[in-house]
Amino acid sequence: METADFVVIGLGVMGAAALAALSRYGKVIGLEAAAPGHKGGSSHGDSRIFRLSNFESPGYTALAAESLETWRAIERREGHVYLRTGILEAGGADSQVIAGRLGDTTLERLGPAEVRKRFPIFDLPAGWSATFHPEAGILRADAAIFRLLDIVSERQPGAVRATGAESVTQSGDTVRIITSCGERISAAAAIVTTGPWITQLVPELGGRVSVSLQTVGWFDPAGVPAGPDRMPVFALDTGGEVDLLYGFPDFAGLGIKAASHLPGPVWNPANPRPDEAAQRATLAAVRAEVARLMPRAGPLSATTTCLYTNTADAEFIVDRRPGAPNIVFASACSGHGFKFAPAIAAMLSDLARNPKATTRFALA
Repeated sequence: METADFVVIGLGVMGAAALAALSRYGKVIGLEAAAPGHKGGSSHGDSRIFRLSNFESPGYTALAAESLETWRAIERREGHVYLRTGILEAGGADSQVIAGRLGDTTLERLGPAEVRKRFPIFDLPAGWSATFHPEAGILRADAAIFRLLDIVSERQPGAVRATGAESVTQSGDTVRIITSCGERISAAAAIVTTGPWITQLVPELGGRVSVSLQTVGWFDPAGVPAGPDRMPVFALDTGGEVDLLYGFPDFAGLGIKAASHLPGPVWNPANPRPDEAAQRATLAAVRAEVARLMPRAGPLSATTTCLYTNTADAEFIVDRRPGAPNIVFASACSGHGFKFAPAIAAMLSDLARNPKATTRFALA
């Protein structure tokens, strides 16, 4: 039986960040059932939004600031992991996006005409308000995961294994893992960050989390300036079927990326994904809002899907498994969670190393 100090199961962004954090404190093993960055989960792709200021809760801003230090520290070169563009957020007078920022003095406040002059791709309705925050931008999702795992491999060659886990159990003070290959590992602590599949290893989350299918589209701006030098990332409170329309400038030559932040249909992660025609149909409301608020964004040119793991209150869960305190987990980190990965990894590391550690995102 192989031994380790810490085993991390599931190497999406949360698992990769936790593995990198723990690799400074002892022998680590990271298990990933598919290739890191695979397209079947929640962490893959070219982009996630980073924003320092958060309208949902001021508490998230501190988590974002802590995470930003790590994102900048691990870059091989400027923009390799974090490409700073600023963020435009806008909505009507009763929008949560605007109401949640009333006390934030770090924001620049703009009207529709000012937005149109500064960022011509947008054409916001009269009566809307907008804010711009310069410390925001694009986290290059795949690059971030690969960089975190590179750090692990540089410190501990061979720590990342191409296999999942069939079981994780605690006996006394020891955690025992049986991998999908039949290997047995003994560790002081294990961290489970398997995203949409987490209830297989942490059944206590059954009924507490759900998985939804999210559809994303790219729009071809056809020669209209829409790169990160002329367009920020954005979050627009449409007040309609789409609710919050979010997206990215054309930073990789693929077009303007846009989607609804609302959870999509409940989805079994084992099921095949819808074909392109079905994905395009799903994006009908998004296409209408893009045409209304960004009329120069161009036609829908490509689509893809990913999975969100959700809780009813949209909060994260970062805690120990009930009755097995040496098995730690993080879940429901989809949607806006990617940017917080280094801060959540620090919580997971504390829980794995300190039996008295707690987090603000406890299961209870």
